Amino acid sequence: MKNYLKYFPQIFPVLIIFTVFKSWFLPGLITAGDFWSYSSSLYQNWTIFQYAWSPYLNAGFGGFASPLLWISFNFSLPITIFGKYLGVSWELMERIYYLFPFLIISFISSAFLFRKLISNNLLYLLSAGIFLFNSYILMVVGGGQIAGIGIAYALFPLVLYLFLKTEQIFKEKDIFKISLRSLLAGVIFSVQAVFDIRIAYITITAVFIYWILKLIENNNFKYLIRSFVFLILIPIITFLALHAFWIIPTIIIGKNPVESLGSAYSSLDAVRFFSFAKF
Repeated sequence: MKNYLKYFPQIFPVLIIFTVFKSWFLPGLITAGDFWSYSSSLYQNWTIFQYAWSPYLNAGFGGFASPLLWISFNFSLPITIFGKYLGVSWELMERIYYLFPFLIISFISSAFLFRKLISNNLLYLLSAGIFLFNSYILMVVGGGQIAGIGIAYALFPLVLYLFLKTEQIFKEKDIFKISLRSLLAGVIFSVQAVFDIRIAYITITAVFIYWILKLIENNNFKYLIRSFVFLILIPIITFLALHAFWIIPTIIIGKNPVESLGSAYSSLDAVRFFSFAKF
């Protein structure tokens, strides 16, 4: 009996996941709010190639769509690859690309971050449970924001973890290894921004605060230069390079890439919307 009980801390969170999200593991369509369903007849309307002009804006009159191209990958990529090319139904696709990855990434990334900060073999499971089952994310996901905010939220601890791991190896002389860590952090951060750039705001703010605190702690000019290059410069350059497909056209057309997103993405209210105090 004791041999089985020792696995209980690992099995219990899985049982909770199956209980809370039981409908995700049962046959049937999952749809709510902004998480629409798509029939196979609509797959042909999607493509992974992005265009600066969209005929769907402005009530069908069309409009300049570059400022919103980053979010189009949320649906165009899975629908094109899984739907158009592989013939996967939306019922299966939403589970493969959105629902199950959200559960897996949320649990693993939060557990990894907690164990990076605090060495405890049991409390990391509790932290993962709080991260996955708090009222905020349950309301967001239940309201249909799984494809955007949900996945970006799940990636939040992973991005922080990668930045912390990058800073941890600063004392090593292997610049190539540090550069790879920094590049990986920048890539995952860029992927997070594809799902929801507002969560990316919060993530990079947390990284910046961490960087400032480490500067105060080390009080060293060499650390300042080294940390700026690997924690700030390389990830930002990576982000700009991977998101150039919508940033450059927006700048060329003469618009501010941030303001063009609208108040929902560029105002202080956009950050307040994610306040845990309201949930």
